[in-house]
Amino acid sequence: AERRLANPAVIIDTNHANSGKKYLEQIRISQEILHSRRYSDDVRRLVARSGCPGMRVLLFGFDPSGTSEHRPDRVRAHSVCYVGTHDNAPAAAWAALGGADADYAMRCLGVYDVARLPEALLRAGMGSRAELFIAQMQDVLGLGAESRMNTPGTAAGNWVWRLLPGQADAQTAARLRARTQAACRI
Repeated sequence: AERRLANPAVIIDTNHANSGKKYLEQIRISQEILHSRRYSDDVRRLVARSGCPGMRVLLFGFDPSGTSEHRPDRVRAHSVCYVGTHDNAPAAAWAALGGADADYAMRCLGVYDVARLPEALLRAGMGSRAELFIAQMQDVLGLGAESRMNTPGTAAGNWVWRLLPGQADAQTAARLRARTQAACRI
């Protein structure tokens, strides 16, 4: 017998066992499953029927096969776009690791210096068709692996990064405002 969801717009994600929380304490609502680069057709249909915006994570978009729906030029208007999530390394750390995905990202974004890739990812997300773009502060500040929020499957060292007083100064705010204006988001 086929089971139908009463409310297909809601998926419960309790996949953070490394947080030490019990099942009922960590239920959170998600509109889409983020932990896979390859969404099934069933998930795509579920999100489309729900009317909720989909989620696009740019760090998932640079598979050298060129087929990812997370690549900036494939981000749909009815979506929320992120460079990465709390479960990804900050963009600077991801770029520094190199590899085929980072190389492909550099080619797609016209970047020739890996140190400039995090900024290019921010520009690509802000310039995407997504209704909403969300940047993690670690990416705005250009921070590396030391500022990672969560590493799935590990019990220690998660959720400890904090923005320090003075880390986001007036210059950071002006730079972020200029980026946002250049992307016509304000």
